[in-house]
Amino acid sequence: PFIQKALPGIPVIPILMGDHSLEKAEELANALYQLSMKKHCLFIFSTDLSHYHNAKEAEQTDRNTLTSILFETPQAQSRLFRYRAIEACGQGPLLTAALLAEKMGLRDKKLYAYTHSGKVTGDSSRVVGYSAIGFCADKNKNVKEMSLATGEALKELARKTLERGQLLSSDQVSDMLYRYPELNKKTGLFVT
Repeated sequence: PFIQKALPGIPVIPILMGDHSLEKAEELANALYQLSMKKHCLFIFSTDLSHYHNAKEAEQTDRNTLTSILFETPQAQSRLFRYRAIEACGQGPLLTAALLAEKMGLRDKKLYAYTHSGKVTGDSSRVVGYSAIGFCADKNKNVKEMSLATGEALKELARKTLERGQLLSSDQVSDMLYRYPELNKKTGLFVT
């Protein structure tokens, strides 16, 4: 709903995965790759990380999961999930993202943020982990990162939107695009 309101006319196709196997992730990654060859697409994959551990255990489990996403192959990640060495409820989307990124040549992976629910609620006895990771083209290909000011403005915008419980008006979106010209470039962007 946020994307549809903020960017009217942009088609959004949600996909839910019930089967989180490596085989199904490969099938979906192949289909998405074929789509990306025909149309300009931005793929966003979503999952929580660990669930209901105390903060210390969650941080260790999530560190293992994030390390596997950043440095392991999808096949190795699948094995780590199978042996319960890493944890995320969206195993299928994570594997699909890794496989699709390989196919698209997006080999530069970057961890943008990590936190858990205890840092917001103050209850560290049973937390849920969250992060944001980008899969990008090799940084040696002159890919520029967003400025810190623009990134902070996007985070503040997302925070205010959630607090107000409503989306931006088209005038507010236009103002944001005017103040931060980086947002006018056609490129992939992920904020969570």
